[in-house]
Parts: sequence; structure tokens; C-alpha cells
Amino acid sequence: MSEPLLQVSGLGVRFPVRRRRFGAPPQWLTALADVHLEIEAGRSLGVVGESGCGKSTLARAILALVEPHAGEIRWRGAAVRRSDPAGLRRMRRELQVVFQDPFGSLDPRMSIGDALEGLTESAAVRSRVAAVLQEVGLDPSLARRYPHELSGGQCQRAAIARATVVRPRLLICDEAVSALDVSVQAQIVNLLSALSARHGRGLMFISHKLAVVRHLCDEVLVLYLGHVVERGPRESVFSAPRHPYTRALLAALPTIS
Repeated sequence: MSEPLLQVSGLGVRFPVRRRRFGAPPQWLTALADVHLEIEAGRSLGVVGESGCGKSTLARAILALVEPHAGEIRWRGAAVRRSDPAGLRRMRRELQVVFQDPFGSLDPRMSIGDALEGLTESAAVRSRVAAVLQEVGLDPSLARRYPHELSGGQCQRAAIARATVVRPRLLICDEAVSALDVSVQAQIVNLLSALSARHGRGLMFISHKLAVVRHLCDEVLVLYLGHVVERGPRESVFSAPRHPYTRALLAALPTIS
């Protein structure tokens, strides 16, 4: 078995709460406690739970945007530390993220092409940008457009193109379809699935939409108040959930009578 791309062991994240009086001991809000997970190349992990359960904090900790107070994060076998800027730059090139808001994640002052190619104007880079836009289902001519000139679905495809143009090994999607219409959600989910299969890319898909996770992910991790209460293969979690919280989430799914 190959070494996992991402390993998270005993991860804990907490945030200070404002003291009520001078001299009082510090108080802490625990966002994550003793979280373990692994993602291998070509495999997808769905992270589910209600709002406030710690899903986005988990993504931010993996990206070294917040400092864990416990545990360890390893990327391709090497420990991830905020004190190692060079190591963080290497990891962040190979580990890209797609956010929830397709408009807010793109600079409104930059064309789509500029967002993908930066300041480089070589023909090779422009060719790469055109190829990536086609791969995500956008006409390369849209490279000259600005985010406000695109629909929500087109903007999210552009955000996926921006994340994948550097050929990452793992893509983290943080509620990447929640702001889109249902029909567009299905298109984006199918696109993410196709891209992962084509490139053997790992995928961490954070969502509160269990039906989407069941369609897209190989494994599922269920978070409740910062704790992992269940993790396992997709069909095992959805067909025979062991934890009462998981059963409650599945019971809340809409059904067609």
C-alpha cells in the first residue's frame, strides 16, 4: 500500500474565549478534538456534519491557517509546521482548495485568465490555461471575462480550474456546491469525480449534503461538536450507521413518497 498523501493524527484545535474579569484563568472553546484521518492518492473522503461541528476548522488546520494545540498533520510523510515556510509553500502547491462562494473566491479585479496564469504571459502558460478551462467545461474564450460576467456555476468551474492548473495531488472542497442551484450542483459534483479519476487525485469533500457525499466519496467521516463519531466506507456508513448522530443525520434526509 502506498503512503497516504495526508495523515492527521490526534488533531486538536481550540480558540481562546474572552476573559470575563481581570486575573481569571483563560477559557477555551474546543473546535476539534482527537481527529484522525488519512487520504490516499485517487481516493475521496467526505466530511459531514451540521454547521459549527468543525468541518471548516479542520480544513483550515490542514492548510496551516490555524495552529493546532494537539496532534500532528503530515503531508506525504513530512510533518506540516507553520514554522517551516518553504515546506508550507511546497505543500500548498500540491494541496489546493475550492471554497463555497464562487464569486468571493475569485478576485473581481482580475480576469479569469489572469487568475489562472498570474503575471506570466508565455505561450506555454496560456496554452495550459486554455486546456484547463476546457477540462472543467468552460470555453477558453472566457479567460478574458471577469467573475461578475459569469454565472455561479461558471465561476465555480473557474475556481476549480484555478485550483487544478498547478496539478495538485489533493483537492479540498469546502462546501463547494452549497451556493449553487441543484442542477448545477450535480454538474460540479460529476466534474470533480471525473477530474479525480482522470488524474488520480485525492479529494477531501466537506459538505452538509449527505446525498452528494454518498454519490462522490469513497469514505465518510462524521463530525459532531468537533469529535469524529463515525468513519468508514461510504456504503457502510450510509447503510448501517453505528452512531446515533449519524442515524439522526440520515433520518433527516428528504425522501420521495
